[in-house]
This record gives sequence, C-alpha cells and structure tokens, in this order.
Amino acid sequence: MKYGILGHIGFSKKEENHNRLMSMGDIFECLAILRIYERMGIKKEDLLTCYPYELDVYQDEYVVLPINVYALNVDYSRRILPVFLGLALGGEHDISKKNINMLRRFAPVGCRDERTMRRLLEKGIDAYVQGCLVATFPEREQNLETQNKVFFVDPQAGIKDYIPESLLENYEFYSHDFYMTPEELLKGKDIYEYGVETIERYKKEAKLIVTSKYHAAVIALALGIPVIMIIENNYYKYSWLEKFIPIYEPKDFANIDWNPPVVTIPKEEKNLMLEIAEERIRETYHKYEKICTLSEKRENINIKRFNDIFYGSYAIEYVKNNWKKDTAINYAFWGATQTAVKLNEYIAENYPNTKLVKVFDWSIRNPIEFDDGCFVPEPLENMENKENEHLFIFVTGNSASQAAKELFAKLNKSQDEYFLCERKILQESDVRKDDER
Repeated sequence: MKYGILGHIGFSKKEENHNRLMSMGDIFECLAILRIYERMGIKKEDLLTCYPYELDVYQDEYVVLPINVYALNVDYSRRILPVFLGLALGGEHDISKKNINMLRRFAPVGCRDERTMRRLLEKGIDAYVQGCLVATFPEREQNLETQNKVFFVDPQAGIKDYIPESLLENYEFYSHDFYMTPEELLKGKDIYEYGVETIERYKKEAKLIVTSKYHAAVIALALGIPVIMIIENNYYKYSWLEKFIPIYEPKDFANIDWNPPVVTIPKEEKNLMLEIAEERIRETYHKYEKICTLSEKRENINIKRFNDIFYGSYAIEYVKNNWKKDTAINYAFWGATQTAVKLNEYIAENYPNTKLVKVFDWSIRNPIEFDDGCFVPEPLENMENKENEHLFIFVTGNSASQAAKELFAKLNKSQDEYFLCERKILQESDVRKDDER
C-alpha cells in the first residue's frame, strides 16, 4: 500500500499538452499535504500521485489519498482509500447515494466550512470543521525593509474607485489562475516549486494582499500578512475565514479598512490541524478528542446564511436585461453546477415560454433534477452537433470561460447566443494613471 497525493494540473489528462485552467490554490493544497507527509517522515518521491480524472478508474496499488478539495462529484475506485480533510460541497448533486455510503465508510469527514459539516451531519455522516490546511503554513518573520509591496491578487473589479493612492506607490497585480499548457506555465520547473516560489515572494515582499481568491487570503493569514478579502457575495465556503477577517461585498466597498492589522491563525491551532491530519492519514479514525476540540474552535453559532451560487447573479441580470416575459427560447447549460440548478429555477419561474433542453458537462454523468426535468449531462463535444447549433448556452462556471470562448469561436457562435458566468477581475491597466498609459 502507498501513501498518495492528489495532483492538480487542470482537468485535462496530464499527457495532453493543450490549454487548461490551473490554479495556484490547488498547488498550495498539494504543498500543505506534502508538509504533513514530511512530518510523518515520508519523502515526496515515495508518494503515488493520483489525478482527478483517474480516481474512478484507478487500478494500481491501494493508496491512502488525502482529499482537501472544494467539491465531491466523482466516484472513487475501491483501491483508493480517501481521507477527507477539507471537503466543501456545492449543490445537492454533489452527494449521490454512492457518495453518501463512501463518506460514511471513511468518516469522520473534515470540512472546509460549517455549511458542509451541517449537511453531512443531517445525513448521518460524522463530520467536523477542519478549515483549510493551507492555513497551517508557518508565520513569516517581519522585515519592514523588504515587505513593502501591495499584491493585488485577482481583485474584485468594483474596488477600482475605492483604492487609496498610497497603495499604488509600490504594487503588483498577480493572478492565481493560469489558462495555458503545463509546459508554458512551468517552463521546466516542478509544479510544487512554482508554488513554493509564489509563497516565498509573499513572505519576503508583501505588506498587504488585496484579493478575491480564497487561497490567497488563507496563505496571507497563515504567513501573517495583512489581507483584504473582497468578493462578489458572501459565498458559503468562505464562512470560517470570517472568524478571522472581514469579508467585504460590493455594499461594503465604501467602508473597507485599507490598513488592516496583521491577523494570524494561532500557532496552537495550526499544530492541532496538522496533528489531526497526520492521525487521519494514518487511519486513526477513532481518536475523536482532538477532532472535537478543533471543530469547536471552528464552529460559529451565529453563522450567517450564505448564497448557494457564486456567479449566477450575473446571468440573472443578463436575463432581466435581455429577455422579455414572453420570450420563447430553448437553452442549455455548460456545467452541471449549483449555479445551473438555481438559474433554471429563476428562469422557469419568471419566463414560462423558455425551456431548458440540454445540459453539458466535462465529467458528470449522473442524472440531475432541474425545474424543467431530470437531465443526464452530455459530453462537451456534443455541443458541436448540428442539432445544438442554435441553442443559447449559459456557461455556469468561471473555470470554463476560457475554454468556452475558444469553442464558441470555433463554432462561429455569436455573443448573443451565449452567456459566460465569469468573474470580473480588475486588471492593472484599469488603475494606471493616464500619464503612465
């Protein structure tokens, strides 16, 4: 039996050298797991790397595989023994009957947020609030001489007019998302080395991080870097962060504290998270004392109600502005997501002459209930079929936007035949002074 690590190189097969979306947050997650293995005395070269696309067909040696990712929408081969350390669930379709049985088998389940924990407990699955293991990176040493740069890491676009001039004296715009081939991103480097270099830059240079990215905020908290977290809406997966820092939405922009204090995860809590993760990986599922202690530290009895969808509000605004109440149109979703389910509910209620006719997804093939009926998602390549030529398509996930643009350009699909639920990111050029352009 082997110890394993979940590799993140985008959703495409590793041997295919074409553009894909890769996330720095996924690399940070891998590095956090590697640090735990280092504590256990297990070398990186002795680990078996498993990739998301092969989890259901994996047939090699039995492998203990820590899972510290956002969603659960895949089936696992019986030779993979998952250890759930940071699970976050989106819509109801994330928990199939097979998934429920597996989660019960490998409980207790560590969750990123309290909403996920409560959903699992309601289904009789032992669960606790773990938070995100990226938070366990050690705090940096302070050095005012070098730590003097403001990093804007995929900042929310609406903050442009609120940014103080003082923050633009020494700044850098940086992205945690990369849409390219692995070779273009890594340029011969190990993918973990690329993540380490990013963390080292934050440690040595950052005096402040302004971001809409979950993992940028978490690594800032871990390292002891002041951070301003600004997002479109208070999405549920950010809930445990709110115990440490404010989470600003558009309605709060005028009240942003642009000079936030240093806030860190207490060292004793970091150590507790690491100890629990190590014990869980060693399959010590029956040691509940520390688990309950950590969960109590993470829980918040005054937790707010969080939105179930992230980018769907953009699509709803598009529909309001472009469709009439008697509009008759057949449409489809690219992405079997919670956003798709919620958007269909809104459209079905307000536009009775419209009809959802297709759902496309890169991997999900389980039946999903919508207001317009039960749909089994079709492969993305089916969009190229003649019968789907004039379908209006909502691309319901930000991560699919770049791939969708490429495909729609190939299909000569006009911009009034689709809508992208994509994040609006403020670019460096938006804040440059006129004389610098």
